[in-house]
Amino acid sequence: MSNPFDSAGDQPRLPSAPPPYPGAGQPGAPGQPGPFPQPGPPGQYGQPGPGAYGQPGPPAPGAYGQPAPGQYGQPGPYGQPAPPFPGAYGQPGAYGQPGAYGQPGFPQQFGGPQRGSGRAVAALVLGLSSILLFWTFVVPLLALIFGLLAARDIKRSGGTIGGSGKARAGTILGILGILGFAGIVVAGALGAFKTNKQAIDSLQIGSCYDLPVSGSKVSELTKIDCTKPHDGQAYFKSQLNPSGTLPYPGQTEASRQASTMCAGDEYTKFTGAAYPTHGLTVFTIVTDEVGWTSSKGRFTCFVTNADGTKLTTSVQGIAG
Repeated sequence: MSNPFDSAGDQPRLPSAPPPYPGAGQPGAPGQPGPFPQPGPPGQYGQPGPGAYGQPGPPAPGAYGQPAPGQYGQPGPYGQPAPPFPGAYGQPGAYGQPGAYGQPGFPQQFGGPQRGSGRAVAALVLGLSSILLFWTFVVPLLALIFGLLAARDIKRSGGTIGGSGKARAGTILGILGILGFAGIVVAGALGAFKTNKQAIDSLQIGSCYDLPVSGSKVSELTKIDCTKPHDGQAYFKSQLNPSGTLPYPGQTEASRQASTMCAGDEYTKFTGAAYPTHGLTVFTIVTDEVGWTSSKGRFTCFVTNADGTKLTTSVQGIAG
């Protein structure tokens, strides 16, 4: 075995480096193959072909910097340019094309077309009816309720329900109708419409009344102050069937019997003169067949003007 140390200085000595490969450390020319390995015939097995180590080959389609056929504006594989994708950058797409979005036309309304409010129509109809039927209270109250409900629906609809004017009108008319009804109630409570009605059985001797048309059926009369215009003054009342057993003689005969009794002594006692006098005459109200038995043929005598005009004063003792 050889000694790695020399005899002179006992210094280690490294093995000798292998001989360099041919061409090692020598840069080849750009694009030229280096000395290793040695090129053989092109395409030979085990030997690199064109474009092998260091040898530039033909660029592959679509390589860096090279456009592939049919890509990005390059002619397609059949030599025809590829049609641009509709709406691609720089290409006119659907927007702005005739008939597409953005084309001028009728503006689109969100939520669909506006529809009318049935409650608003009902409020208006009830409000108009309450002008004549305010005294019922129910009609104007319904007009007010429907008007308020319609106004609420219209406000919440976001503009899809119309009829606010009708709802407002119905509400106002309903309020006016309720106020009119309240006025009637107040006036009645204060006696503004109080009428001094008296039943036939409760008529008072010496009192003045407005009389019904001759031959008509009445159950009550309106009492009038004798100093104001009135039709007649009651002065006597009696019965044609006091026992309640007499047969009903008919309305004409019953009226004749009552008139005979009214024009007798009772007339003279009341006016101070025998009948007729001072242009006065007698008017009678006699019960009908139904009251002939129940009211025993009741009748009442009145003094009136013979010419049918109104009396303006009491006729009691007028001839005295």
